[in-house]
Amino acid sequence: MLNGENRMKIKIGWLFVTVLMLTSCGGIRSVRTAKTTAKADGASLMKETLLSAEQQRKYDYFFLEAMRMKGKNEYDAAFGLLQHCLDINPTASSALYEISQYYMFLRQVPQGQVALEQAVAFAPDNYWYSQGLVSLYQQQNELDKAAALLKQNNPDLKLTCSAEEIVDLYWQEASREGVRQDLAFAQALVETGFFRFGGDVKPEQNNFCGLGTTGGGVKGAHFKTPEIGVRAHIQHLLAYTTQKHPSTKIVDPRYDLAHAIRLERGLCDTWYKLNGTWAMSPNYSEKIMGVWQRMLGIEAVETKSEKYKNEHDKKDNKVKEEVNTTEDQHKMRELVDELLKKNK
Repeated sequence: MLNGENRMKIKIGWLFVTVLMLTSCGGIRSVRTAKTTAKADGASLMKETLLSAEQQRKYDYFFLEAMRMKGKNEYDAAFGLLQHCLDINPTASSALYEISQYYMFLRQVPQGQVALEQAVAFAPDNYWYSQGLVSLYQQQNELDKAAALLKQNNPDLKLTCSAEEIVDLYWQEASREGVRQDLAFAQALVETGFFRFGGDVKPEQNNFCGLGTTGGGVKGAHFKTPEIGVRAHIQHLLAYTTQKHPSTKIVDPRYDLAHAIRLERGLCDTWYKLNGTWAMSPNYSEKIMGVWQRMLGIEAVETKSEKYKNEHDKKDNKVKEEVNTTEDQHKMRELVDELLKKNK
């Protein structure tokens, strides 16, 4: 069951998850599409369980009730009802897809990925399930590349979280506010020197964009956790770039001042306009884009999503090999029977 903290997270984030699952930063036709197709083809032997009329009635009741609870924002109840659905029919693609979204928002990616891949395997013709899985693979590939670039340039990270965790926080916070996750993270790498810091700001401040630093030993803002520090960075970007206010409680101590100045002098609606505004350097945005290009070009060993898929593809191939072996044995028996009949 879900604890109180996770219930609150679900209530805040459900709509965000739905958009995140169906949206990708790049085009949907990629190497991942081919891999997803291969996955679906390899799982084509998997069929949804045939239910009795009574089982189907119970499944329909629990699933519709789960959707009703979801519509009333009672997500913990909806989650429990979906689990009942899967108790009745563990191969139900609709319940698997819905429950995968809960896991994704709670950052339980392995469980979410398993549920989503199963939904695609049992309903390979469902466009939205397939596109959700493609989007997940693409986002995971970007996350893996960002973490790989950070670890390559700073193998001895002094933060209170791992490289993967800080990347995940940037993707989560930026996605919520409609900010480019990869570019926001690239800006943090520029501001902190790949989180090595080295200037007035120290790693324990969780200040990833130089908030409140003016030089001469002024350390600037201090945030309790990396999550709050990332949120402050994203909010400061919003202060510079848009009239709308952040969707979360403002934790950026300079948000109001920065927002008022930008509304008076003009919003920065492109990254190029941060030159001479966010930083005095006339090439500030070019530095961000340079790091971003390095991120795109890095070869992340075998990504977690690819490793998971490769392992499961091997299992699928093993199943197909076993099926082929059985068919070959059956054909051989038929051939032997035919030869024996001719020899009689």
